[in-house]
Amino acid sequence: MKTKTSVSVFNYTDYRTYLSDYISEQKKAGKGFSYRKFAEKAGYNSSGLLIDVIKKRTNINPDVVAKFTKGLGLNSKESDYFDNLVKFNQSKTTENKNHYFGKMVRLLSGKATTVRTEDHKYFSLWYYPAVREILAIFEFRGDYSELAQHLRPTITAQEAKGAISFLLKNGFIRIDETGRYVAVQQTLTTDADVYSLNTANFRRNMMQLGIESIDRFKPADRNVSSITFSVSHKAIPDIKAEIEACHARIKNIIEKSTDDDILCQLNFQLFPLSDVVEKKNVKEGASND
Repeated sequence: MKTKTSVSVFNYTDYRTYLSDYISEQKKAGKGFSYRKFAEKAGYNSSGLLIDVIKKRTNINPDVVAKFTKGLGLNSKESDYFDNLVKFNQSKTTENKNHYFGKMVRLLSGKATTVRTEDHKYFSLWYYPAVREILAIFEFRGDYSELAQHLRPTITAQEAKGAISFLLKNGFIRIDETGRYVAVQQTLTTDADVYSLNTANFRRNMMQLGIESIDRFKPADRNVSSITFSVSHKAIPDIKAEIEACHARIKNIIEKSTDDDILCQLNFQLFPLSDVVEKKNVKEGASND
């Protein structure tokens, strides 16, 4: 028998938050909820598994997902969403996260939900944010061909039209009283996992454009440099702090800039090319023959 609850799994992009809210509702409703009773209903032995999952002390194993959906009283479609939600949260790669998030979005069709899939789409194409930002320096009034030609790389007029349509529909831009299209200052409302996925996709796209910029622009119009070096892993936090400080100084330059006339993208990249190698001590006085 399905458990009656107003906590809908379709409103969540974090399964642990969903489980926590579900339990809170059950307790407030005075339904005699206990972790032991939930385990019995779900069909597993450990009465502490549910709280361990919520407290992030353990994950939900694939073979236990079906037992959880049984304990939660989910129907077939809700169970499918919960299954993909667990896989989405526990995936390690952006590719897998995209895969399971796509399945979640398809299951949301026709559902009232707080998951803003439009935020996900905003980062899915590099030129959506670019079109939004270029409106600050380009007085667009409906000429999609002209708008498309201002971007680097250029896009088609049809792509520019699709971007403007998407941005208008979802409140990222508006048309002011003069007929000019302008950006709306909007805070994206996605949950942490979704936001992380969005930004990962966006940064991947922008890094690819950075690679292509080597051939697309003259050296005077770009700065693409690299350093390959060995260093103590203990120095990594200091290097990251220096990058963040440089980032802050550049943001200050941007904020002081007036008469803006070009749209730019700046990527900072720092990542290891090896694991941490444990050095073997060389005995003092030893020599090589």
